[in-house]
Amino acid sequence: MPEMDHLKSKNQYWLPNLRSWATDGTKRPLLSDSKERNIFLMGPPGAGKTTVAKVLGKLLEKHVMDIDDDWLEIHWKTSVADKLAELGDEGFLEAEGEEMLKFQKKNYVVSLTGSNALHSRSMEHLSKSGIFIYLDVPTSLILSRCKLMKIDRIVGQSTKSLADILAYRQ
Repeated sequence: MPEMDHLKSKNQYWLPNLRSWATDGTKRPLLSDSKERNIFLMGPPGAGKTTVAKVLGKLLEKHVMDIDDDWLEIHWKTSVADKLAELGDEGFLEAEGEEMLKFQKKNYVVSLTGSNALHSRSMEHLSKSGIFIYLDVPTSLILSRCKLMKIDRIVGQSTKSLADILAYRQ
């Protein structure tokens, strides 16, 4: 599929089959009520969540949302990086989680933040409206992508290396 040629992770091959079938080989529909259910993409920063969300949204005819850009920054009226600097790691995680408890959208492919999974109540809330897909990308690839992207909004990066953060979150 030409529009997916730029995806370099090992996960690129299941995307064309996501429309109709589960990836476990059972030939059961992945989403029986696909117009109502959300697909939440999880993974570390630089895993390709936003890129994959755009491809899936087009394939599945769903809306696409990047939580950082299209939800948190809109609701907070400030950048995620500024909010993280203002609140610190713990305060940011709590504020991010509380904001996610307000999420009520349907029929979306959602690119979650790298830290959404660290707030259990918000993850439980989101699980009621969709499924989660974890993008498992090798740490070496994540590190090289993040260096190129110059990401400044990763919870924990003020006190730990990105490699340590990735190891902890896995």
